[in-house]
Amino acid sequence: MNLEHKNHLGLAAILISFVALAAAAFALRMNSNIAMNSSDVTNEEKPFSPEPDRNAKKSAELASANASPIASQPSSLESTVTFPTFQLAMDKADMEAEAFRVANHLLQRRPDDPMALHVAAVCNSQFHKTAEAEKLWQRCIDLSPKTETYYLNFAANALFRGGADTALENLEKARANGINSADIAHHLGLALGRLGEEERAISVLKEAVQKDPSLGAHWMLLGQSQLKLNQLDDAKRSLVKAMELGGQSRALYSALLNVSVRLGNKEDTLKYRKIIEQMGDDVVTDGREQFKTISDREAKRVLVSVLGEACAVFRDAGLLEDAEHTALRLLTHEPNNYPICQFLADLYLSRKWLPEELAARLRMLEINPTDLMNQLKVARIYADTGYFKRCEASIRNVVAIAPHKALGYAAMAEYLVSQKNFERAQWFAERAIEREPGSAGTKLLATVLRAQGKESEARNVEASVSTIPPNPGLLKQP
Repeated sequence: MNLEHKNHLGLAAILISFVALAAAAFALRMNSNIAMNSSDVTNEEKPFSPEPDRNAKKSAELASANASPIASQPSSLESTVTFPTFQLAMDKADMEAEAFRVANHLLQRRPDDPMALHVAAVCNSQFHKTAEAEKLWQRCIDLSPKTETYYLNFAANALFRGGADTALENLEKARANGINSADIAHHLGLALGRLGEEERAISVLKEAVQKDPSLGAHWMLLGQSQLKLNQLDDAKRSLVKAMELGGQSRALYSALLNVSVRLGNKEDTLKYRKIIEQMGDDVVTDGREQFKTISDREAKRVLVSVLGEACAVFRDAGLLEDAEHTALRLLTHEPNNYPICQFLADLYLSRKWLPEELAARLRMLEINPTDLMNQLKVARIYADTGYFKRCEASIRNVVAIAPHKALGYAAMAEYLVSQKNFERAQWFAERAIEREPGSAGTKLLATVLRAQGKESEARNVEASVSTIPPNPGLLKQP
């Protein structure tokens, strides 16, 4: 997930408007439902949860608590979810078995979903079940013939197991269906080269480098094909280009050594031979050999990948219980997997389960306490549930972590406006504008000034916005 550069004040206004609205709504609910005495006001506000209950027992508890607000009532932030903080110990066989259980469950739930079939195909391919993987990818292609990913994975799987003819047939179907990207051309050139059709391979690979000249793999494969046809000067240019684009593989340096020897270039021959010697005695295996073994580390990587992809398929299909269960299971294998914690937080948000969303976001803060937007989302949850002191504390953390950015100051100003603390809001709004001049901050400050009856000052602030030069350096997202 590259992040676009966005205006901090705009982001804060969007996010913290939820805080302000939540605070105002909470105040209205409290005024209409409960008459609180003066001693109650000085303490942190009683919790209130507007969210749907997860089960009948929790509903009964909350109904009882709301009917009689006493000090021992359950907190509205009590979550039904805890997040794993330790990693399960599993051997390769157990991880493989679990990956297939997840893939098979996904297929049972979504038998005609191309993405579900794709996840199962990846699982089979990575655990050597290449024939079954190709069957699944073929079904993907049949269901979604315009999706490039399925053709590429089918072809890569076939090439690794030595089925260049099968890969060639598949890739030609892709081109017939109007899919003719640089990646398709690359794999087609690879298949043709494996079948000894080097002239066709060179023609196709030239298409690949034209479409994506920045990828060194295209140039290396082109150079290798040119070398096989003794096109030495062309091969050298292609291989050197691959190296200039960052290529550092043994295969690339071996090809460069080969062409240097055949061109009689002693200087380059010595240079590339020395590089290869320094790379050590690593054994280079082709795809077929790589498919014969898989390490414990690779088994875990595949399992985590299958679990993560299954989460997305379940969510997109509206199978939210399956998505939650799968994501929590993934965290037992990788407790610090930040994207999956984010996935769960967003899932709980979509279901309006604030306590569970808070649990996810607090876990995210344990993993990465410098995620400013997550800090503000925690603040939003506290405001939604009436924990205003905790809301303010969360926003203060944003200011403390990034005092040079406008985001935290703008967020605090918005929050303080919702609490009708205009004098403090003015101070934070002014600090936000100092860090990021612009219309968003000006509008915020003008609102604060008008709330204090300072109309002339508000107009002066608004009039000055056109004279404020932009400051691009402060517009980067944290």
